[in-house]
Amino acid sequence: MKLEEQLISLELAKKLKELGVPQNSIYHWTAHNSRGGQFRIHRGKLGPFRNSMKYWSAFTVAELGEMLIPRHINVKKIGNIWYVSIFGIDKDFEGSSEADCRGKILIFLLDNKLMEIS
Repeated sequence: MKLEEQLISLELAKKLKELGVPQNSIYHWTAHNSRGGQFRIHRGKLGPFRNSMKYWSAFTVAELGEMLIPRHINVKKIGNIWYVSIFGIDKDFEGSSEADCRGKILIFLLDNKLMEIS
């Protein structure tokens, strides 16, 4: 499995940062030119340039799973599409990766004030 399939997309990473999710992932999406047009995945701490960089946590499936504890989540893959549902919410989330589905659940919960992350 490719690394990108285990991490949330840049679009979802940006939304989670906007929602105030702490940026403490093992991986980060970083902008690599002054206009922010090239994005790369960076592993590890961002170092002394952190405050001058554009970056967004690229949460892994496991990191998202920890944030979603103690909720019960059902995951299935049909073809190339992942489907994730959460017990007690009558809504399915789909995406091209399990990480994106979990990210969409987290965004939904935060947007609807069904959970908080500190």
